[in-house]
Amino acid sequence: MWLKSNPGSEVRVALFLIEQLLQRGKGQGLSSDVLSNLKQLTKGVSAEAVSEETGISKDRLLLVAEYLADADVSLVLAGGPAANTSNPLPLQVAVNFLNLMLGNVGKTVILASMAKPQSSAKNLASAIDDMAAEKVDVLITYGTNPAFSFPDSFGYEFAVNKRSLAVGGQLISLQGLHADIEDIFLPLYGD
Repeated sequence: MWLKSNPGSEVRVALFLIEQLLQRGKGQGLSSDVLSNLKQLTKGVSAEAVSEETGISKDRLLLVAEYLADADVSLVLAGGPAANTSNPLPLQVAVNFLNLMLGNVGKTVILASMAKPQSSAKNLASAIDDMAAEKVDVLITYGTNPAFSFPDSFGYEFAVNKRSLAVGGQLISLQGLHADIEDIFLPLYGD
């Protein structure tokens, strides 16, 4: 189940879920010190306050907590635009704790088989430099929003305007993310 919260409030959702899972006895494999720190971190977190801040109904928040607590297999993700804030670390840490509490590490979170990136920041910076130098006529993106996910220091938004044509493919629900830089948008449909 995907939760769409107000921008910047995602970590509040994660903290609420941690609090609810603690109440339901999850996280028994964690040390008593970690559990104590998580209880202190989530002290005073309420469904009403989180609902108001995030724009997600109290009933939906509680339903997700119940689903997670009752699931035999689960996976909590924090990526894409939700993690592309000025301070993504708290959200990533909270989601990692959720996956630990739910026993997902070793089941749905397999650290040993993580894929190594196909590229590097150096290669990416070089490609952006080529766009800025008008060496790129056509830019094709697929399933990504470089204008949103690259650091401003890469100069992507300036460089992308130096190409002749930009084509982007993205899930239809995310179409608006590219509208300002793409000349052609190819909606993708999927599950």
